[in-house]
Amino acid sequence: MVGKIVLLSFMIGVLVAGAGCSQTAVNPPPTPEPIAVTRTVSESVAQPTAVSCTPLPERLKFSVTAVSETAVELLVEGLAPNEPVTLLYKAVDSAGGTTEIETHPYNIAKNGSWQDQQTLRQDTNGPATWQVQLIYDQGAACTTVTLNP
Repeated sequence: MVGKIVLLSFMIGVLVAGAGCSQTAVNPPPTPEPIAVTRTVSESVAQPTAVSCTPLPERLKFSVTAVSETAVELLVEGLAPNEPVTLLYKAVDSAGGTTEIETHPYNIAKNGSWQDQQTLRQDTNGPATWQVQLIYDQGAACTTVTLNP
């Protein structure tokens, strides 16, 4: 009889405890149907900014002279001290391909002059006519040179 009372007490305790709590089933929100998205991604290729040739100021002198079948000599005078300079050499070959060379002279003399030679092709098979651009603080001077045959 004691076992029945304990069991009955246990069952009453479970019923009383369960009466205060209710369990509600929570359904997850419905999953939306997938939406097909088409994206077109194209790779952006950086293009250099075209240089606009400007008249050479009175203070500057710029000359490019062919000294051989493959090289030119450059002379720049009148640069400001520590003025950054870029030289661009461009040519188009017989197949329509473009060759470009870019240099940044660093050994400009205190009087603002700079002189150097630049090899533009390894042999006589490359393009002979080159556009040369001197880019400086206030603009860009441009000239064309044809290498000696």
